[in-house]
Amino acid sequence: GGSSSSSNSSTASKEGGTITIASGTPPLSADQGLDFTTQGTELYSVINTPLLTFVRGVQGAAGSKIIPGLAKSMPTVSNGGLTYTFQLRKGLHYSNGRPIVASDVTRALERDLVIPWQAASFIGANIKGAEAYANHKSKTISGVVTNDATGQIVLHLTHPFSPIVDIFALAGTAPVPPGTPMKNLAATGTVGDGQYKWGAISPGHSYTLIKNTKFDVPGLPKGHVDKIVFNVNTNVLAKIGRAHV
Repeated sequence: GGSSSSSNSSTASKEGGTITIASGTPPLSADQGLDFTTQGTELYSVINTPLLTFVRGVQGAAGSKIIPGLAKSMPTVSNGGLTYTFQLRKGLHYSNGRPIVASDVTRALERDLVIPWQAASFIGANIKGAEAYANHKSKTISGVVTNDATGQIVLHLTHPFSPIVDIFALAGTAPVPPGTPMKNLAATGTVGDGQYKWGAISPGHSYTLIKNTKFDVPGLPKGHVDKIVFNVNTNVLAKIGRAHV
């Protein structure tokens, strides 16, 4: 953008093209099932849409508002705050065209505990059966009950924990398709239903995001630029200075 308001307005309205971002610090991984850094979140938050999400395009405290993402609405809370019921939207697809089903959420949470996700403690400490699964004492997380036919996802908590809605607004809990390896995919990331999908990745050096033209989540904004290139440069200030010479 430019220095004047009219210039900024004109720039904001443009579609297509490429945006290059210079960062002094790389994400730990392109995999949202491991990384919980600010740098990583900037990238996979537009690749892996969770059941809930944060409002975009606003500044300040308004940006902390949580709204439905892949879920049709905010969850229904019952059983004295111990049960949260989500309803998956119909007709959702990953960027590769595969339909999204309710049990894909269970798979994502299992990956979080196995890899493990940097924020996995929020799952293990609050969802029934999560710790048992993480300790290889059960084959799945007993407190997550899904129905692929109806799209219903029910969470049973060990104790009332209202911030669980915040956890399910993080990309780390976004569903992943069957066959997604239960390991850190630092060089490829995972397939998601976001405004963008992964392009070429050189871990620790550069990360390319390509616009997902099949993005199909109602109520969420679509991507504007065709490509985003996130370059890691430990001397960002020097690079910016050279760009202005």
